[in-house]
Amino acid sequence: MSQLSNNFRRGSQARHGTARLPSAAGYNDKPQVYSALSFELWALPSLSGRYVQRGNRLFELWSPNSKQLPGERSKDGTPGIHPDPSQRRFNGHAGKFDCLYAPQYFYPDRAHWAFMRGPHLVTSADAAYDAYCPLVEVWICSSNSSTRSRLPSSFLDGLGTVLRRFNREMKRLRAVQEQQLWANRPDYATEARLLALARMDVWSEVVDYGVAFQRGLREKEAWIALAKERKSKQNWGLPVLKDSALTATAADDQFIGLWINGASEDVYLSYLLAQVPCFVVHKFPMANYTPSAIQPCPPTYSNFVDGTDIGDLIHRNAYNIAVQTEP
Repeated sequence: MSQLSNNFRRGSQARHGTARLPSAAGYNDKPQVYSALSFELWALPSLSGRYVQRGNRLFELWSPNSKQLPGERSKDGTPGIHPDPSQRRFNGHAGKFDCLYAPQYFYPDRAHWAFMRGPHLVTSADAAYDAYCPLVEVWICSSNSSTRSRLPSSFLDGLGTVLRRFNREMKRLRAVQEQQLWANRPDYATEARLLALARMDVWSEVVDYGVAFQRGLREKEAWIALAKERKSKQNWGLPVLKDSALTATAADDQFIGLWINGASEDVYLSYLLAQVPCFVVHKFPMANYTPSAIQPCPPTYSNFVDGTDIGDLIHRNAYNIAVQTEP
């Protein structure tokens, strides 16, 4: 659970000035699930799984290589700051099931998303922690203003250090990458945007643009991981991928992973071999569901949040606490 900084006063100074969505808004809405598969799944063990029942539909969610229980993917595959302030969230997320927390479907130009790390696993000892640190942990309140405050220079310097380190690593990898991967590199986090963030002294601006900047850093980190993986398996065709997948090891669950529904078989196998968590969702009518008489059934939930780390957005979110009035 994130904590407010010692001098972060709840109430008026933490309010956003305009109506804004709670961090968990829409998480119980009708799911946006695409369950088609573009290839036949050969026999694979299930390391984790669960059912989600919504009305007369049952969704089976499982993974061949990960013990994580993922949430649903986001409705809009392009994260960003909503132009309507009333549609922005207390925590700066770009909609429900933001790619900062939840696996997405495969987008060729955002192939690095699957390599983003789960924020709940990154500790303050991590060299990139400033890209993950909840802003409410570091926000400094002004002693003479209830609405204007700032981010500490030490935190901004830390963001700059992470940015420059990632940029150097990306440039080093440029020479060994195919042109399209370099063209698709994440470029939101820049020195200019960091300077702009340093000048912001209103909480609502800092949340939106600060979280967007942190997302940009995390995307750079993920792109570096993807580029290194691509370098190690250049020119691997589908037959080689299939043969290698027979001895694939379990996923590294620090990665958020991806839904393989809609992806091609070679894409799926490349992530499987990279130890990225891969998730599958099947949808079928409840009338077609017959419990196994042999295998124990996985747990059944009424939504895509319960049983996952996404629940922290609802029950233990410091960004929500920050806008509550002091008792």
